[in-house]
Amino acid sequence: MKSVRFLLGSVLFLASFSGSTLAAEHVVRAVGVAFKPLVVLVQPGDTVKWVNMPTHNTESVEGMVPESATPWKSVMSADFVVTLDKEGVYIYKCAPHIGLGMGGAIVVGNPVNLDAVIEAAPKNPYKRIVKKSKKAIKKSGLDTTTVQKKEPVPERVEAAPDSTKTTTPCPKSAEP
Repeated sequence: MKSVRFLLGSVLFLASFSGSTLAAEHVVRAVGVAFKPLVVLVQPGDTVKWVNMPTHNTESVEGMVPESATPWKSVMSADFVVTLDKEGVYIYKCAPHIGLGMGGAIVVGNPVNLDAVIEAAPKNPYKRIVKKSKKAIKKSGLDTTTVQKKEPVPERVEAAPDSTKTTTPCPKSAEP
């Protein structure tokens, strides 16, 4: 009986730490004017760490992160760590080098805001990053059926014809 209680107590003790022990750390390295890897797939609660940042920073791009997610902006020339708990696609950039295409994407769990990110993506370089993100999502087999879609625009309803007006059919043209 003592061994059963000990075993049960051990399981409960370990279970209380399971959330923190399952979180992973993913490393993004600044290489020249690029982040490697460009797209990182993580789970909610995982951390992402940017390293080798001598003349770079990392910051989330407004409108290209999940709704109500906490944005971030690191200081220049310092490694940086962020923990992401909200599912979705996060597009980020190096502010001084985004014109050279230095940005990336993090997909946390299911890409629930993918359509919103696609719609928000202005021209390059974000468009390229979003395209690479879509490719990585498709390749990984992530569930895109849970993607939050915008409300459909109602179809245009044509007014009923006015019964007081008369129409005359156009005469057929004579064929040669």
